[in-house]
Amino acid sequence: MEELFKRISSVRHVLLPGPIDVGEDVLARASIKPVSYKSREFTELFIETHSMLREILGLYSGEVVILTGSGALGLDAVLASILCGWNARVLIPVYGYFGIFVKEIVSRYTDNIETINYGYHNPPDRDMLLKDISERDFDILILIHNETSTGYTYRFLRDLARVVREKNAYLIVDGVSSVGVEEIRMDEWGVDVVVTASQKALGAIPGLAIVGLSERAIELIKKVRERRKPPFYMDLWLYIEYLRKHKCSITTPGINTFYTLYTSLKKIIDYGVKNYYRLHRDRALSVYKRVDEHRLETIVKNNEYRSHSVVVLETPGKALDIVEKVYRDLGIAIAPGLGDIANDIVRIGIMGFIDTDIVVKVVDYIARLLRETT
Repeated sequence: MEELFKRISSVRHVLLPGPIDVGEDVLARASIKPVSYKSREFTELFIETHSMLREILGLYSGEVVILTGSGALGLDAVLASILCGWNARVLIPVYGYFGIFVKEIVSRYTDNIETINYGYHNPPDRDMLLKDISERDFDILILIHNETSTGYTYRFLRDLARVVREKNAYLIVDGVSSVGVEEIRMDEWGVDVVVTASQKALGAIPGLAIVGLSERAIELIKKVRERRKPPFYMDLWLYIEYLRKHKCSITTPGINTFYTLYTSLKKIIDYGVKNYYRLHRDRALSVYKRVDEHRLETIVKNNEYRSHSVVVLETPGKALDIVEKVYRDLGIAIAPGLGDIANDIVRIGIMGFIDTDIVVKVVDYIARLLRETT
C-alpha cells in the first residue's frame, strides 16, 4: 500500500478535466482537524463561503445550497427536487457525453424527455441553438454549459435564458466545469439553477456539490414538494429551510473540503473574479495558438466556442497510450476521452492557477508523440 501512495505522490501536476491541480496552500487546509459543523468557527466559515459563491454566481436574491458529494449529486438533487410529482417536459441539447449523462439522471424521474442531438463533432452555434430551442415546447431546459468531452462551451446564457423565460419555462445549467471560468450572472440573466462542484475551477479538493437557486426556482421546488417529497438527502427545500433558520447544513458536511473551498474561493475573490475569467481566457487562447501551430486537430475549431476549461485534442486510436506516456515521462495526469471516443481524444484540464507553460509543455510532447507514430 505504501508503494501505491508513493506512485500517487509522484504526480507533479494534475491537468485533468477535474479534479485540478490544487495549490499547496489550499491543500494544506485539508489537514486541519475537523470541528463541529455547528461551532461558531465553522458557522462563520460556512456563511462566508456562501457569500463568495454568491459573488461568483451573480446570485443575490436566491440561495446557494452546498451538498457533500460530487457535481452529479448536485444535478440529481436538483432534478429530484424539481421533477418529483409532476410530468414536466424536459428538453436537453446533446453535443457530448454529459448531455447523455444528464439524460440518464432525468430518466429516473420522468420519461417525458426530448433531446436535440447534434453529435460530438457538430455542436451548435449561438443562433442554431436559440432557433432549435424556440421551436420546441418544454417546461425545463437543461444545458451543459461546458462540455468537457468535446471541449465545447456555449457562451450565450443570457440569450438562452431570455428564450426560456419567454416560454415560462426554467433553465437548469450544468456549470460543473464552467463556474469560475465563464462569467455567469444568475440574477441579471434570469438563470434559474446552476450546478457546480468544488474540485473544478473553484480550486478545492473533491467532495462538495454546489447548487445556485433563483427565488423562482425555490418557489417551484416548494410547490412540487407539496405533491411529492423527494428523497431526504436530495430534498433541497430541507437544506434551504435549515440554512435560513440556523445558518448551517442540515447534515454533517465535508468539513475538511469546506476548509479548502473557503481558502480557494478567498484566493479567487482577492485575485478578482473578472481577472480570474481573463486568466482562463488568455491561457486558453495561448494554448490553442500552440495547438494550431502544431497543426493538431480539435473537435471545436472556432475559438468563440472552444473551452477555456479543457483542451480536447484528436488522437484517433492513440489516446490511452498518450495518456500513459504523459503520466510516465512528464509526471502529469491528463485524461482520455469518454464514451464512444474514449481512445480517440485526449483531454487536458486548464482550470485554476496552473502555469500556462506547463500546459504548453504537454501539448508539445503530445505533438511529438503523434509525429513519431504517424
